[in-house]
Amino acid sequence: RRQIIYGGRTEVTVQSEVGKYTMVTLTMDHYRSIPKFGQGEQTNEDSRGR
Repeated sequence: RRQIIYGGRTEVTVQSEVGKYTMVTLTMDHYRSIPKFGQGEQTNEDSRGR
């Protein structure tokens, strides 16, 4: 589980097709991803997960 702190424009797109796949696309100007134990930091212009 991760906590995401972000600022600026955020677009979240979720596409779901039963029995095939679920795709979640996050587009953010800037974000910090904080792991459960509070270690590490990430900064990406565009992050896409599937």
